Amino acid sequence: MRFLLFAVLPLLAACTTPREQCLSTVGVDLRVLNNLISETRSTIDRGFALETRQDIREVDTFCTTELPDGRMVQSTCQKVKIRDVRVPKAVDLNVEKAKLASLEERQQQLRANAAAARQQCIAANPE
Repeated sequence: MRFLLFAVLPLLAACTTPREQCLSTVGVDLRVLNNLISETRSTIDRGFALETRQDIREVDTFCTTELPDGRMVQSTCQKVKIRDVRVPKAVDLNVEKAKLASLEERQQQLRANAAAARQQCIAANPE
């Protein structure tokens, strides 16, 4: 299903107007920054960070193998299972608060820049 979605996205992007393309690129940095601010606020509220690690395990399962004569044989085998696990991580809350203040300051700058860039997109690409 994901593959289908990624295959269709370029086709949908080709259907957008130059104005829509311009406007969609304007706020990319601001959206990333907003996500970082949200994550930092959550860390401060919780009192600790959440780190994503991969849990890698070998599990016993059944594998089907085709023999040279064409017969199918089942046997036990091991497969690797990987899953993401979120684990708590200690952080210095004062550093996180300073980081949040810096991110919020940058957010204000990007908002002003994004507003000007949107106006440029609209002026350069009237509908």
